[in-house]
Parts: sequence; structure tokens; C-alpha cells
Amino acid sequence: MSYKAQENLMRSVISSLKPGEKFCLKDVVSGAPPQLGTTLFKEVRNGDIPNVKYVGKINGVEQYEKL
Repeated sequence: MSYKAQENLMRSVISSLKPGEKFCLKDVVSGAPPQLGTTLFKEVRNGDIPNVKYVGKINGVEQYEKL
């Protein structure tokens, strides 16, 4: 799967999550490259992925919450 396809899948899965649901990148895209994690972090921080907040690092994994 191409990087762009993985990015589109990530956005689609995140948009379908219910409010209050917590997730990490591997929950939404199996086998995602590290670069996709950087993209997710930056886009959440910049508001490019709406209704998602960065929770923090838990056990070394970046965690997010759907609002």
C-alpha cells in the first residue's frame, strides 16, 4: 500500500471513530511507517485532522482521543 493510500486510510478510520475513543496510529493503520506517525502528530497539532486531541505518550506510544 502506498504512503498516500495509508494516509487516506488513517484519515478515514479516524473520522469514523466515536467521540471519547482513544487510539494510537497502529490502531488505525496496521504496519504504518514511522513517517505516518509524524504526519498524524503534526496534523492533529495543526488542526488539520479535526476533532482529535493529542493525549500524550503512554508506554512509549503516542495516544490520541477523538472529540
